[in-house]
Amino acid sequence: MTLPLRSLLLITGLAFAGIAQAAIYRDIGPLDTLGDTKKRFPSAKFEKLAPAWAQEDDIMYKITGFGLSGTIVVKFHDERPRWRKQAEETTDQDTKKMFAAFANDSDDSVQVQWVRWIPIDPIPLQRFLAKYGPPEGKGFADEDLQPFREWTSQGLSAYLTDDEKAVVRVDFNFTTDEECGAWKAKTGSVPAFLQGRCIASTQKAPHTNAKNH
Repeated sequence: MTLPLRSLLLITGLAFAGIAQAAIYRDIGPLDTLGDTKKRFPSAKFEKLAPAWAQEDDIMYKITGFGLSGTIVVKFHDERPRWRKQAEETTDQDTKKMFAAFANDSDDSVQVQWVRWIPIDPIPLQRFLAKYGPPEGKGFADEDLQPFREWTSQGLSAYLTDDEKAVVRVDFNFTTDEECGAWKAKTGSVPAFLQGRCIASTQKAPHTNAKNH
């Protein structure tokens, strides 16, 4: 099985963090699109957000609904602005037509970059320690000095209450291993642009490499 050219080109523009198996939330994983996410939660409410920091290629949705344990926020990466720019710059008419078609794709084509879970009630930090083990990093967020703990080899960051005893928000970032696994599961192979990272991730022990959002 092979992905269409559009998907292959779209994926090459994305960058994923981490080097080990990720802690995936609600099966929202690499290569998933907004359309896939809507199918996964068919009765949920999807609300498009407009954070002040968002750039042209950033799309974010808040997902809520009965049966969900709180709020899910998903950040998507939109490659359509890049296709639009390339369509304007190329002189080859066939290539221009192809890029223009990509640029006019629907919102459902944008791909997941990271996932955030905001539980209904704070969760004791001890539960995360029991499930994931000792955190690999800790500190305070640059933007608001909120304390956090992170399990970077699993792509997970937990943001805490002021007394640092409970978790109020969890960010999930995809690791290289998870990305490589998604490609293998969907196409049977790993694309050339990712092969070096996949090989490197199997040769290294887990270490800190996650990003905060």
